[in-house]
Amino acid sequence: MHIDFYDFGKIIIDGISYMQDIIIYPEKIQCPWRRRVSHFLEKNELIEILTFEPKLVIMGIGYGRAMQIDVDAEKYLKDQGINYIIESSQNACEKYNQLSDADKKETIFFIHLTC
Repeated sequence: MHIDFYDFGKIIIDGISYMQDIIIYPEKIQCPWRRRVSHFLEKNELIEILTFEPKLVIMGIGYGRAMQIDVDAEKYLKDQGINYIIESSQNACEKYNQLSDADKKETIFFIHLTC
């Protein structure tokens, strides 16, 4: 998959537009991606999503970096030996696009599209 465009509130992936938060898995896109608390990713929500067992998790935390990641969620990733990147959504999209196709098959990308 390739991110063609990202700006506040909109992302285009392989020519398809999304206007809600999403998760990019190696073989599919989950839209919408909803959290129990709007701008906060909790450990339990992360555990449910990571049954795929990725080697890398990229988290785009918003245009203005407004989404927060639970400290316990970060600790969980470290304890599981999963590498992770937390960036503004713009930078996270760039990092995702820089991955090889092989690396994308071992990556999950969470992206909060707005603030």
